Amino acid sequence: MITLKRPLSNILRLFIIAVSLMMTMASAMAQTNIVNAGQQSNLGIEPIPGATYLWELFTDNITINFATVPGNCPITDANFVGVNSTPTVSVMWTTPGVYYFRVKVMASGGCQNLKIGRMDVIGDLPTATFVDTLPICLGQTTNLKILLTGLPPWSLTYTDGNIPVTLSGILASPLWIPVSPAATTSYWITTVNDARGSPNNALVGPSVITVNPKPNVFFIPCFDIITSVEAKPFKLRGGLPLNGSYSGGAWINFPSSGMFNPATAPIGSSPVKYKYTNYFGCSDSAVSNVQNHAAPAFSCGGDWTDIRDSKTYPTILIGSQCWLAANLNHGQQIQSPQPQADNCVNEKYCYNNDPANCATLGGLYQWDELMRYDDAQASQGICPPGWHVPTEPEWATLLNFYGGNAFAGKPLQETSAVGFHAFAGGVLYQNNIWSFKGIATLFWTSTATSPVRVISHGMNIYDVSVSYYESLRTNAFPARCLRD
Repeated sequence: MITLKRPLSNILRLFIIAVSLMMTMASAMAQTNIVNAGQQSNLGIEPIPGATYLWELFTDNITINFATVPGNCPITDANFVGVNSTPTVSVMWTTPGVYYFRVKVMASGGCQNLKIGRMDVIGDLPTATFVDTLPICLGQTTNLKILLTGLPPWSLTYTDGNIPVTLSGILASPLWIPVSPAATTSYWITTVNDARGSPNNALVGPSVITVNPKPNVFFIPCFDIITSVEAKPFKLRGGLPLNGSYSGGAWINFPSSGMFNPATAPIGSSPVKYKYTNYFGCSDSAVSNVQNHAAPAFSCGGDWTDIRDSKTYPTILIGSQCWLAANLNHGQQIQSPQPQADNCVNEKYCYNNDPANCATLGGLYQWDELMRYDDAQASQGICPPGWHVPTEPEWATLLNFYGGNAFAGKPLQETSAVGFHAFAGGVLYQNNIWSFKGIATLFWTSTATSPVRVISHGMNIYDVSVSYYESLRTNAFPARCLRD
C-alpha cells in the first residue's frame, strides 16, 4: 500500500495504491505498477472528509495533457468495475499494454489536486521459444536463437541434458547464445522469468543442433616439392578425397586449373592448400609447401646436379639438344616383382634388384611411373626440374643428327669421355624377366600410341642401328631426360 498525502492548505496529500485481487502490494507511484492481463486490481487514495474524486484511464502519456484531457482508454482494454468516483476503485485490465491512471481530488473548500500513475499490463507468463536451428559442421560455433515474451529484464535456464546454464539480466529479444557442440545435441529451456517475478517452468524444446562430420583431408604431394623457376608448370596431385581444389598464390591454377607454375612463383617456400567439401557442405584442408629455387648457372656439356636428391649427371649437347649423358637414377628402389604404383612416391627398379646396378646404370621405370601417371607428351615426369621425358619427334631429331635410325646406334653407344653413353644395361620385361644386360637396352619416349603401348627405342652391341619398338607400358626401361 502506497500513501500519498498533501494538506488541504496547498499541501493536500494524496495516495494511490494498486492492490491486486491476490492482495499483493502495488509499487510506489514513481515506479511502474505491473499486473497481468485479465487481472483486476484496486487503486485507492486516502479518504478526505468532504472531498470528491474522479478516476480516469489513459493509453497515452505523450500527446495528452493530463491536467485537462479526459480519460481516453477504450473500455475493451481496461475499465472500472463499478463507479470511478470513490477513494478506492477497482479496474479490470483486459488487454496487455501500457496504461496511465489519474485521480482528481476536489476538496470541500474548492482546492483541486491530481496524481498520475502508470500500469504495465502483461499478457501470459513469460515465454522462451527456440527458432531457426540449423545444422553445423564439427568445430563450428552456432547460436541458439531464443524469442522471449514478457517484461525485461529476463532470466532463463537452459541445458544440453547434462549441464544447466542460467543467464540473467537479459534486456532484449531475441537472445543469441553461442554454442559449439562436439556432436548432435538437444537443448532445452527449463525456466524463464521476467521483471514480474513469476517464473514459467514449462519445459521448452528440444532444439536439436545437428553436427555434421568434417572430411578427413590428406595432402601427400604427387609432384616435386623441390623445383626451380625453369621447370615447366606441373599438375598438383595428391589431395584426398579426390575432387577438391588447390589454392595459394597467383602461380597456382596457372596457366590452368590444378597447375603450379614455378616460373611465376617466388623463390623460397610457397604453401599450397588442398580443400575438400563433403556431402554435408563441411570443408577441411591440408597444406603442403613447394620449395622453389632460382635457376642454376649451367652450360650444356657440364655436370648437372639434381636439386631434389643432389645426384650429378653429365650432359651433352647434340645439335641443338641438351641431353643427360647418363640414365636417370631418381626415386626409391622397390623390389621386382612388386609393381610400381601411383602412390605419390617416385619408384624405380635396379637391375636384378641390386642397388649397385642403379649406381652405374640408372634406374628402370615402368612408363606410367616415369610420366607420373600423366600421358601429356614432353611432360617433366620424374626428370629433374627444367628437363622432360623426350617425345618421339625429339628422339627423331637426335637420331637424324647421326644419320637416322640405321646408323645412330654406334655413336650413341660410344664410351668415350664425351658422348651419349647408351650403355647396354638391360631391361625388365613384364616385371618378371631381367633381360639383355651387357647386350642391349631400350629407352622410353613420352609418346603413347595406344592406352597400353608407348614408343621406345632400342640399341644393342651387335648392331649400329636404333630400333623402333611400341612397348607395353608395364615393361621397365631406363630413361634419358632432355633439357626444356
